[in-house]
Order: sequence, then C-alpha cells, then structure tokens
Amino acid sequence: MRHALYRSARQRFTARRLLGLGAFVAVLYAFLDYTVDGIVAVCIALAAVELVGAATDTDAIPDRHVKTLVGAVVLVGSVALAVAFTRAGDGELWLPAATALAGAWFLADAAADARSDDSADPLDDVDSRSDVMETLNHANRVATALEDGPLTREELHDACDLDPERVDDALDVGTEQGIVVHDGDRYELDRSELGTVAFVRGLVTAPVRRVLRPARVLLD
Repeated sequence: MRHALYRSARQRFTARRLLGLGAFVAVLYAFLDYTVDGIVAVCIALAAVELVGAATDTDAIPDRHVKTLVGAVVLVGSVALAVAFTRAGDGELWLPAATALAGAWFLADAAADARSDDSADPLDDVDSRSDVMETLNHANRVATALEDGPLTREELHDACDLDPERVDDALDVGTEQGIVVHDGDRYELDRSELGTVAFVRGLVTAPVRRVLRPARVLLD
C-alpha cells in the first residue's frame, strides 16, 4: 500500500502542478491582500485536497482509510482556520465549527466502516463497468421474475436462466437497494419500495440515513 501511495503521489505532484499551486498562493498574497494567517489556512486546505486526491487515486488504500485521512485533515484545517480567524479579530467562527463537524463525521464514518460489514457495496467486487451493467441487468431480470410472486434461489435460477452465482449477485444488489426482501428461503419484491412515491421518499430519506449511519452503527 505504501508503494502504491508513493507512485500515486509521484504521478500527481509533478513540478508543473506544484509550481501552479505555488503561483496560486503567491497571487492570493500579493494581489488579494491575504494575511499570513489566511495564506496558512489556504495552504492547509490545498494540502488537504491534494493528499485526499492522492489517496483516492490509490486503489490499494481502503475507503475507510481515505475517510480517516479526510477527517483528520479537515479537523486540523478547521483548528488552523479558527486560530486564523481569532488572531484576525473575526468572531465569525461558524465556518471552522461547521468544517470541524464535517471532519468528525468522516472519522466516525470510517470507524463505522471498520466495525460493520454493511458499508460494502455489492457492486464493489465487480471488476469493470461492463460487469456492473451486466449485474444490474441480472438484477432487473430477477425483479421481473419476482413480480409474479415469491421464489426461492433455485426457482430464480430456472426462471431467469442464470447460474447460481449470477442470481446471488443480483439478489445482493436488490437487497442492498431495499427492493428485494426474503422470508426464510423465499425472496419477494418489497412493493413499498417501488413506484413514484417510494422514489420521492428515497430522495429524502436516503441522505438522512447516510448522515446518521455512523451513529447508528457505532451505538448499536
């Protein structure tokens, strides 16, 4: 993982890119009347963005480690920003407070990922975009077969003309999306998760559930 991150950093932090970032900071200081504290805050923010970008580009780093890095950098940047605002005599500390909360959320979400397996997306194990589309197509075939009533895995294998592994992947996707439920060894569609009303409800509840997920997992 360390070597993969090193390669990603070398590819990202080219001389041209570093010179561009330096020129950007110089313009802020020379022409926009930024204070030294303000420049320090900007440099911390740029470093955070670049470090997160390098970690994200490294496939060998698990998502929870990237979230930990994001949370830690955002928290440090929030403290630096609060110090800069305080020294400048600006009492508006709501921005660093808000970013500190965001950093704490990323750390909590990373901890929730480490504690629970439900953070895994069933599509994460799929190797390519074409395979993702194929899995989604199989999930649609399984959902169509379930429109006539509950079926077992074996019955779905026959109804969809798919091998057991493909059906299992499709059921994992359907279960993760909440449109397929199972009672014992039989699977069926959750009608409450289908249609326009369910779609609109999902637009509202999905973000809320995502924000509350760290607390739900860590307090369970």
